[in-house]
Amino acid sequence: MSNKVFKPVDWANVGLVLVMVIALTVLGCSTLMNHVTPAAIDKSVTDYVGQEVPSKFGFTSLYFAKQLEMRANIKHRTDQLKLLRLAQDDDLYYADAIQYIQGSIAESQAIQDMVVGSEGNPFSLMGLLAGMAPGLMVGRAMKRKGDLSPEEAKTFANDVERRTIAKTKPEESA
Repeated sequence: MSNKVFKPVDWANVGLVLVMVIALTVLGCSTLMNHVTPAAIDKSVTDYVGQEVPSKFGFTSLYFAKQLEMRANIKHRTDQLKLLRLAQDDDLYYADAIQYIQGSIAESQAIQDMVVGSEGNPFSLMGLLAGMAPGLMVGRAMKRKGDLSPEEAKTFANDVERRTIAKTKPEESA
């Protein structure tokens, strides 16, 4: 007789192993079924996702349809976040632009009010200078002694230019 000791069977472990084998079989079967179940996928979906779907067995499967759905969701969320960031950036740029232009308008309006006058400012530069206008026009119309006419000024400038060129030519040849 041999000295073999038989251990009693632990039915809890056997049951656990059996449940695991069945679960793996079911999961494997589900994945296999997804790969062999045909699915119709429109070209607009592949264009949106940016990925061509490989077709196994001459058709596109349910597995790849689910993959495309997941990729479409990811792309949509990513695009929406990009658009949200662009909108936030645009709001900031718009606020800055409006602030700068309103400051520029206020400064220009203040200058205009000073030159032309305004409701709250009775004095203006144009009002102060208006009395001097007749005297300025008379002075402008009169020619002072020694003033050159435009033709005389042009003749004088040409003469100076000719003399300058004549002085520099002998130096260049030496």
